Amino acid sequence: ESDIIEYLSKDKNTRVICLYVEGVKDGKKFIDVMKKVTEKKPVIVIKGGITEEGNKAALSHTGSLAGSSEVYFGIFKQVGLIKADTLGQMLDYASIFENSIKPKGNRVFVITNGGGYGILSTDAISLDKNLEMAKLDKKTVLALKKNLHKMVNVTNPLDLLGDANTSSYTIALENCINDDNVDVILLIVLYQTPLISTDVVDIIIEYNDLKKKPIVVVSAGGEFTEVLSKDLDENGIATYTFPDEAVKSISALVEYYVKK
Repeated sequence: ESDIIEYLSKDKNTRVICLYVEGVKDGKKFIDVMKKVTEKKPVIVIKGGITEEGNKAALSHTGSLAGSSEVYFGIFKQVGLIKADTLGQMLDYASIFENSIKPKGNRVFVITNGGGYGILSTDAISLDKNLEMAKLDKKTVLALKKNLHKMVNVTNPLDLLGDANTSSYTIALENCINDDNVDVILLIVLYQTPLISTDVVDIIIEYNDLKKKPIVVVSAGGEFTEVLSKDLDENGIATYTFPDEAVKSISALVEYYVKK
């Protein structure tokens, strides 16, 4: 694993490295290589054999004990590895690291057209050790109040309400992306609401292409949503189904680039 990862660290076509590990035979080499590689590229790791039964299974699988998970987790942290708890989480993290630019800080602003998703995102951000809710500049607040529907309460999360359309998303993105108090935008777009049209995807791509700050999208739904989410993904925007997936991924991004 150490040799392969050292090779991948020099490969121009590799932006993120994902590693499954049970045990390491040459610990010193592993540590030395990982310290160098994680300075260049993010390495996401998942550890197999963290339970007693899992450890026994690892022994029959590879012929060696998986070792103390606490020791491994401590080493992962020391050398800058990004620990994932599940394979799904590993892929979530890989998506945000592949697609997002480096955030300048840990302040997240939530824009939504679904109140419940906005509240769940707020809870997840507030509970996360790496993140905090962004507080808009007064000029941004005034601009949003002036240009959005009078029923919209300009706070974080910014709920654009059930009649949100492409215009309201454009206003929200334009102002928030230019606010120095915002480091990351968590954009929730529920396409099921009546006034949302597919051109909102073009607006999201347009603002993401400015490369001013990471924009992470959350969208839940069936085939129609999946098609639009795929379009966002193909244009370099990390897209998730649920708020907790997005927030944990943002947290991993911030921890690697801002808090390491």
